[in-house]
Amino acid sequence: MILDVHTHHRPGPKAIASLRVTPWLELPPEGLFSVGIHPWDAAQATDEHLRLLERLSADRRVVAIGETGLDALRGADLALQERLMEVHVGLSERLRKPLVIHMVRTAGQVVGMRRRLHALMPWVIHGFRGNVNVARMLLTQGMYLSVGERFNEQAVRVIPAHRLLVETDESSLTIGQVIERVAQCRGDSPEVISSIVSANARLVFGV
Repeated sequence: MILDVHTHHRPGPKAIASLRVTPWLELPPEGLFSVGIHPWDAAQATDEHLRLLERLSADRRVVAIGETGLDALRGADLALQERLMEVHVGLSERLRKPLVIHMVRTAGQVVGMRRRLHALMPWVIHGFRGNVNVARMLLTQGMYLSVGERFNEQAVRVIPAHRLLVETDESSLTIGQVIERVAQCRGDSPEVISSIVSANARLVFGV
């Protein structure tokens, strides 16, 4: 049962660990993973990074591609970030694995890319903190919203149960504590939220 769909902590039985591709990256012997070249690293990405990304992405333990995405506040020029994200989208579609997206003040561009590239695989916006309007725009495009330690309470209340995921990312909170916060916000029990997100994780990540 997967509850934590995006963590940078040690891989665990209920989590998908997110790994940033570097020339020396090797998958740990156990666990489930997502792999990607973070948009903050776009300017340093080389052909070696891209070859390694492609090789690792095909591993059966890798259940998602990313995190990739667009960040208007940090990292390389957005045009460069976008070209790198297109590589990840291509891998996601070819390998039929979902895409995990880092998105900072670029919701319109992310939606535009999904439309332009005619992407069919699920896209998961990790660490979603946007407002209600942004949430609805992304949900209209069929995306999943993953909620972590910090979130907009009004937005979390409008996420349909079948599109909700949770994560720890780099937080010191446990996934149980994140679930408790989300449950309190939505007026549900932690058990209900756990059941919802584990079912969604099975559907999205095939685990």
